[in-house]
Parts: sequence; structure tokens; C-alpha cells
Amino acid sequence: MELKFSVEQQQITSVFKQYRNTINIYTEDKIEDKHFYIRLFKRLIKGSGVEINDIYPLGSSNEVINACQNDHDKSSKKLYIVDGDIFLMYQPKEKIDNLFVLDAYCIENFVIDEDAVCNTFFNLLGTKSLKDIHSSVNFLEMMNNIVEPLLDLFFNYAILSQYKGFFTLYHVDKFLDNKSLQIDKEKIQKEIDGIKNELIALQLLTEELYEKEIKNKEMLYAKNIDTLLKYVSGKDFLIPYIRRYSCKKLGFTIQIPKDSWKFHFAKYCRLSRLSALKDAILNA
Repeated sequence: MELKFSVEQQQITSVFKQYRNTINIYTEDKIEDKHFYIRLFKRLIKGSGVEINDIYPLGSSNEVINACQNDHDKSSKKLYIVDGDIFLMYQPKEKIDNLFVLDAYCIENFVIDEDAVCNTFFNLLGTKSLKDIHSSVNFLEMMNNIVEPLLDLFFNYAILSQYKGFFTLYHVDKFLDNKSLQIDKEKIQKEIDGIKNELIALQLLTEELYEKEIKNKEMLYAKNIDTLLKYVSGKDFLIPYIRRYSCKKLGFTIQIPKDSWKFHFAKYCRLSRLSALKDAILNA
């Protein structure tokens, strides 16, 4: 079992491992997630001459931001990376030296695409052709089916967060039909109605102002797959949904740890959406 360290200990540890990296990178999440980050970042900066053999997960977004603000050591190159979260829809996180805010809900959003999904299943199954997997999964249809309900839900999460100061991010399983493993639109609507009623009951919004906020979101954010992949949580919604839905379509019953899927996706995903992060790493 790997030892767990505090934020301060992780920062100190990075000093002693400096020889393994051209730049020290600090991220959100747990120690167990570092292999996912290393795989993704190594692919991203391949051929650049930059070496990344260790990264340092520090926990929550606030912990990473606080560590960045309190880091006054100028002796090493470093970059702190945090998720965009729900704030992307109404108040992006502040800019701080050496802090990079991802332009998506979370890092997992960037490893989701058709190539990543289908190549992962091709290598895990070993019994179907890649062409058959693409056909069975039908990535575009799978994602288009969830664009409207999940974006509607996250529009409401953003409004709740903006006016109440926080919201509860449930797991996608709460909104799945147990038999089809499709998104249950009635469950989504029930959650949306609950958010609306709560905002009005707390006198944070009138019904008229609530409807205005929803219309503003719909005007600002087109309901398509690109928007879905940016503003809906990849970690808690998109990857778990893709995993369950695709496994059902392919008759795939072998279970691997749920956190392993993003590790596999990171090997095959397209990297074009991460060009800004690549530039930030190289420029740091």
C-alpha cells in the first residue's frame, strides 16, 4: 500500500524527486490517480524534451489553489492544475501565477471520445473487431441521447450553485433506468423541479427570474456533444454512463475497477482538446 501524504508533505516530496521531472505538476484527486495523470501528460508532451515521471495529487480544488497561493519557492519550475467545475458556467476560477484552470468540468472530460471508448473495449474484449465495436457502441447516438437531459440538469446545478453557494453532485446512477441503463428523463426532470422549487422556496429567485436564468443558459450554451463534453462532469456522469451503456451493448460482463476506465481512455483519446494545457506545461 502506498503511503498517503499531506499537501505540505507532497510539496516537499516533489523537491527530492525534482531530478525525475523537468517541471513539477500538482493536481487534484488522490495518490491513486497519479498513474492516470502521468500516462495522459506523457502522451501530451511526447517529443517536446520535457520529462514528467511523477505528478503530485493534492486533493480538492481548494487545496490545490491554496497550495499554489502559498508556494513562494522560485527555485523550480512548476504548474498547479485544477478542474473548471460548475463555475465555468457563471464565474470561472481566478487566475493565479502557476495555476492552470482546465476549460472543462474535470480532467476526465478530456479523455472521452469515440477512439478512446472503442479502442479500450477492443483491447479489453479481444473477441470483436474494432469495426464491430464502433458499430455496436454507436458513440454519436449514445452521446446525442444524453445531451439535452444532462445539460438541462447541469444548467440547474449551475444556477443552484450561483445563488445558493453550493449544490450536491449526485452520481449518474441516480438518473439511470435500471433495465435499459439509459438516462431516465423523468428522474432528471424530478431533480430539476426540486432545484427550481428549492430556489423559489428559499426566496433566492422568483419563478420569473429562474426562467430567465434558464433561457440565458440555453442561449449561451448550444445543446450538442461538444458542450456536453465540456460542462457535464466526466468523472461522475459521462464515463460511468458510457461504461454501463457500452458494456450492455457489447455484452461485456468482465468487471474492472471503475477508476480504471479513465486510465484506459487516456491511452487512446485524441489530444487536440488539451492543446492549451500542453502550451501551459511547455511555457512554464
